[in-house]
Parts: sequence; structure tokens; C-alpha cells
Amino acid sequence: MAAVGPAATAQSPAPQAAGPDSLLPPFFRDRSPLALTLVTDLRALAKDRSGDPQWQPATIRLTSGDSIQGRVRTRGIFRRRRCELPPLKLDLPRGKANATPLAGLDKPKVVVHCGNGTRWEQYVVQEYLLYRVYELLTPISQRARLVRITYVDPQRTADSSTHYAIVLEEDEDVAKRLEMRVTEVKGATPDDLDPYQSALVGVFQYLIGNTDWSATGLHNIVLLQNLVDTYPMAYDFDFAGAIETTYATVDPRLGLRSVRERLYRGFCTREDRWAEVFAHVRAQKDAIWALYREEPALDPKIRDRTLAYFEEFFRILENPREAERQIVRQCRR
Repeated sequence: MAAVGPAATAQSPAPQAAGPDSLLPPFFRDRSPLALTLVTDLRALAKDRSGDPQWQPATIRLTSGDSIQGRVRTRGIFRRRRCELPPLKLDLPRGKANATPLAGLDKPKVVVHCGNGTRWEQYVVQEYLLYRVYELLTPISQRARLVRITYVDPQRTADSSTHYAIVLEEDEDVAKRLEMRVTEVKGATPDDLDPYQSALVGVFQYLIGNTDWSATGLHNIVLLQNLVDTYPMAYDFDFAGAIETTYATVDPRLGLRSVRERLYRGFCTREDRWAEVFAHVRAQKDAIWALYREEPALDPKIRDRTLAYFEEFFRILENPREAERQIVRQCRR
């Protein structure tokens, strides 16, 4: 099988910086939740679950008084079939958005509530925090911003509702920021990928209890490539045990009883790489705890349950024999 890029070498460390802030879309430089209103035909939007979703007109209104005429469509695979409102993709003319709080956005993905009720709101907040945890661990990650969207159908204004959502940095913007490019070639092997980044992604997925991903099949993984190496970047964490959505399942071939049961699904790497990754992740523990303790949108009971779940992971990582048994020996060659 053809390699996706130049083979990774032992002397090719992953990038250590997220790129200059000047290359980060201005929208993501602000961490505060942003309130906005999306005005569109919600009934038509919710019904568009075809394999070829169509753009429809939309107006985005901001509390700053700005109003942008753009487009919106559904996206995704599983959630597009399952959720009351499928995940969305916006199309915002850059020229019109640049002088607004949405500056720098073009066609961002938006993770929305799957159903109505507090549980579904918390799922969004939890997934947002997993993006933030991933960002703590590696610069090869999408920036995410929590927003509060009020959905308004001009034909049924009395039915408007407000929900949490996540706006994600576009893959191409991440690549530009890191001086890379996105490659969509499937079939990656351990030799094709930067060994440190490959192991780090696998350990992160193990931390959050996520088995719903594949670097080889480009399932919930984007590959970013520079002149030397190819780096996997993870996304889409709603099947993670750390969230435990009601619709999350595990592949029966894995032999797991629930999404809360961890199984390492990443590639193997050298012993010294394992040591580097484990040490790096352990060093971020306090920062991860701070993220959860300082997020006002997160229910305290969910916060405590999630941190207890993470604590189980760190007990494994801090025990060399357990880390060897549950991670290193489970890796895929």
C-alpha cells in the first residue's frame, strides 16, 4: 500500500508550537462563549439528511448588532441520521464577516445539540472540553469555541430556542497555521506517521475512552503533512466514554461491554517514544483538571464523574506495569 507521505524518522519531532497567533482566525483568539442567532428554514434544514446536503440561505445575527447573510447546510454521518438537528456547516463570506466577532471564519463546522433537554446541552459542553483537553496535549489540534445559538425560523418565530454549540477551526486553517497541508490518502501504516504524534493521539483516545477512530481509514482523523512527516489529528468525540452519550456504541468485534471500558487502539511505537508521551500527558493533568473545574457551563456532577474517569487513566499511566499491560501490549503493528 502506498505511503501517505515521507516516512517518519526518529529524529523528526512533532511541532512544538501551535503557530503564531497572527495565523489563528481572530474568532478563536477569544475563549468567551459567543451568543448569536441563526435565522433560516429550520424545518427544511432538519429534514435534509441526504448524502448530498444542500446549502440554504441563512442570516447570522450577533449581539454586537452585526448581521451577516450566509448559507447553512447539514453535515456528518451518524449524527445526521440520528439527531433531531443534524450537525451544521456555515458558509460566511469572509469580506462581510471580517469586521464582526466572526472574523476569520469561512466555512466552519458547527457541533450542535442532538436533542432537546439538559442532558443534550451537557453533551455539547463535554465534547467542547475534550477538544480543549486535546489542545492542551498537542498543537496539532483544532481550536474550538463554545457558542450559544438561538435558532429562529422566520415562518415560526414562536418556536425559537437557544442551545450550546461548538464552532471548530477548519482543517485547512489548522494546516496553514502549522505550515502543513491536509492529505486525504487512506491506508496509513505506523511507518507513514510521525511516531510521537501517532502515539500521543492513541493515548489521548485511550484517556477519553474513545475507540471510534482510525488513522488508516481516516475515520474521525485528519492527516496533516509537511515536507518531512505526516501527523494525525483527532476530532469528533461524541462516542467517547468520557461523555457516554445515550447513542454511543462500541464495535462488537472489540469485545467491550460499554463505551466506558477503555481499549488502546493506536499504533505501536518505540520504548523511548512511549516514555516521552506518557511523561507529557502526566504533566498536563493539573491543566486538564483546571479546565473542568473552571468551566461554568458544565454540570458539577458531570464534572466530578468525568474527573474520576480520568483519574482511572492516570493511575494506569503512573503504574509502569499497568501502562505496559493496557497500552503498550495492546498497540496495533
